[in-house]
Amino acid sequence: DLSPLAKIVLENDKTVRPDFSLTSQQAKDLLVDKGVLSSSVSALQTYAQCPLHYFLQYGLRLQTPTDWTDVAQRGSLLHKILERAADDHNKQYAKISDQQLQTYIDQEFEFVWTLWPHRQFEFMLQKKDLFHTLKLIFQRLSQFEDMWHMNIDQQEYEYNADIDLGNCILHMHGFIDRLDVSASSFAIFDYKSGNKEWKQKEFETGKALQLATYAICAQEEIGKEPVGSFYISLKPTIKEQKAINPNRNNKKDPVEIEEEDLNEEFIHQIPYTGIYYSDITIYDDKGKNPKNGQSFYQQKEDWHTIVSSLVDDILSGNIAPNHEADACTYC
Repeated sequence: DLSPLAKIVLENDKTVRPDFSLTSQQAKDLLVDKGVLSSSVSALQTYAQCPLHYFLQYGLRLQTPTDWTDVAQRGSLLHKILERAADDHNKQYAKISDQQLQTYIDQEFEFVWTLWPHRQFEFMLQKKDLFHTLKLIFQRLSQFEDMWHMNIDQQEYEYNADIDLGNCILHMHGFIDRLDVSASSFAIFDYKSGNKEWKQKEFETGKALQLATYAICAQEEIGKEPVGSFYISLKPTIKEQKAINPNRNNKKDPVEIEEEDLNEEFIHQIPYTGIYYSDITIYDDKGKNPKNGQSFYQQKEDWHTIVSSLVDDILSGNIAPNHEADACTYC
């Protein structure tokens, strides 16, 4: 039962709760131009996570503020240095000298270093931390490149695809971090600043379309067969140091986790994870064929069904919020 005060508050509540919906015509007027819905895979995944987030970001085009002085936190910085090193040195990029690596980092910091001279000490610390992180990443990727027998064909590969969904043409546009090729096949690699795993259930709900989209669009454009589409994690290993158990019956001596051991473990891990379409051991000396291997063409059919359903919902005007954890930073 409500208290008398609560009843008074509710009776006098003048709050108007918004109706989170558009008419179908409003949705088309806002998002479709001459029968074409232009989208990225990130936009479709955003809608699958939270329709209201999609509406605010891609319908109203609201922007979140960016701190351009926080250079080390920009996820694109690691990607950009990797891209530049590979452009200059191809598969030997991960074996560049410390001086060459430091030069790439210094060049990326030139802008903020000049614009905010009073923060140079802060930037110096960021550069030092970035150098340490990149050294570990390059050591890890150096071992991978020695075992991986495809050539880097393109970086920041730009793709465009027009898919006829019946009710509209879906124009997909985006960039693939890295496209490797052999005489008859190709592989997709997408760099991630954190740890990322592809999950079938997330794919089926439209929340993990990225890798499949890249493979489908690339296959249409280059005409080769995909062996897989993968994430490469650029985040060093983090392990929890368990507290010492004060129980005197505990006979085990505590084992301290050393930073050098963590670094060594990170370097020797297989750096990629994702979708396997065929036998990866042909191209990777230490590769394994996991249980989630599946037909590329079956997944292509599933992708088309999932994307068609998302676009139908978008064009219906459904912009109801989905308060899933971490789905939206706007609310």
